[in-house]
Amino acid sequence: IDHVSIRGDLTKLRLFHYGGRIFPNPYMAVAELTPGKRLDISALPTGKRVNINLYRANKEYALQ
Repeated sequence: IDHVSIRGDLTKLRLFHYGGRIFPNPYMAVAELTPGKRLDISALPTGKRVNINLYRANKEYALQ
């Protein structure tokens, strides 16, 4: 995983935690997600749609 995209109607993005590190919000950078690492995302949606996409380096979806 090379890129994480979160789009949708959120009241608040509470936590973006990866590999033992908690990142400040808003956070925009490349964090390489590797096997064996954990990704935690905590957010409060407004009742509409929220998409969390994980992408490979070639911009393809990582999980299909």
